[in-house]
Amino acid sequence: MSKQIKRVLHPKVKSIIDENDEVRIRFIQKGSFVEYEVIKVIWQEILDLLEQPVRPRMEGMLLVSPTNNGKTTMIRKFIVKYSPDIGNLVYVETPERTTLKEFYVEILNTLGYPAKSTRSTGDLRRKILVGLENQKVKMLFFDEIQNLLDSRRDHKRDILNGLKSLNNRAQIPIVLVGIETAKEILDLDKQVADRYPAIEMPLWEDGTDDYYNLLATFEALLPLKKPSNLHSVNIAKRLHAVSEGKIGRITTIIRKCGIKAIRGGEERITLSLLKSMPFRW
Repeated sequence: MSKQIKRVLHPKVKSIIDENDEVRIRFIQKGSFVEYEVIKVIWQEILDLLEQPVRPRMEGMLLVSPTNNGKTTMIRKFIVKYSPDIGNLVYVETPERTTLKEFYVEILNTLGYPAKSTRSTGDLRRKILVGLENQKVKMLFFDEIQNLLDSRRDHKRDILNGLKSLNNRAQIPIVLVGIETAKEILDLDKQVADRYPAIEMPLWEDGTDDYYNLLATFEALLPLKKPSNLHSVNIAKRLHAVSEGKIGRITTIIRKCGIKAIRGGEERITLSLLKSMPFRW
């Protein structure tokens, strides 16, 4: 049974609630990032990594989440929010079917030092270390780390050893990010796995206060003239069934339904409107 939650519009929404349809639709399309409780907990874990004393074996983290559950957005938002105070936080997307050299080249390209895999592994590693020091990088994030599963087994081990070497020499924390299969990569090397304890971003569970509060937060960010009561039992259940509890899907569904509610003149998201949307994943 859902709990009673009064709609309290976000100040930004209040400021445009009486604007024309197109202004309000553009606001919805732009999107708003919701710092829900799980994100705050994970962000604090990352901040704690940054507070550890410098040593050869810096502790890191493996952030695991189902696909389309907001992990990449969360990391990018963390970088935007905290870089001004902390310093340079670098995000690298792990290439598919890669070798250690190609992995190093991707890091160098991200740092702004174009390189080719024809260089020796040692040269590439030294260039990375110089780049990290020159740019005063405080933390490295490697997203889509499960992409390494497509690499040859010997290349996987080389890259894990390369990560271990970077961790030892640069002496900065590293956060690995990926879907559930990312754990299989670290299982290849117990020493590497020990450096990256896993933290999971769970799917949302229907019928919980956290889920209802999340929906109420989303509703507060919708410039609709009438309450939708997204946290009501029937709407909440329908949202959960269609999204499978994935935050990325929940966000997409609410955004598209909000736009349709404005264009159709209903000014609220109803169960019938939700059922009319042909969502296919």
